[in-house]
Amino acid sequence: MARDFSDKIRSKVRSGALPIPRELPTKQFVGRGTNRACDGCDELITPEQIESETDLDGRTLRFHAVCLAEYYGILSDGHAPTLLTMQLVKQSPLCGACISAASGIDVGDIERAAIRIEPTIALNRDIALCKGCGRWTLVYSILGPRKK
Repeated sequence: MARDFSDKIRSKVRSGALPIPRELPTKQFVGRGTNRACDGCDELITPEQIESETDLDGRTLRFHAVCLAEYYGILSDGHAPTLLTMQLVKQSPLCGACISAASGIDVGDIERAAIRIEPTIALNRDIALCKGCGRWTLVYSILGPRKK
């Protein structure tokens, strides 16, 4: 069961069904379940269970406590590679400072994120003109899907 809900939440994050916020919320509301579906696992949160409610990207999301913990874990673990990929798909090549400004990834975490996505996406690192700031510096760009 634990693997099932974890996989379901990861799938929802990848598909965009669950948002990838720039910052995690600073407030959440916790109380008895309201018989509404959990946005993580899609099962009802019954009054016997704890429901956590949080607002992200203009949406109110409800989670079982364990599903919220898994969601936050996925965001903190997989957040940077996903955001790096999204920024480079939008505009490329970009330097670390521009990627950081657009995505919220710390400049020091960009190379680690790049290494994590390289098994599936071919990246290029080069000294070139950044399309974001116009400086000649180390830039990252996507070459395409990694060939198997």
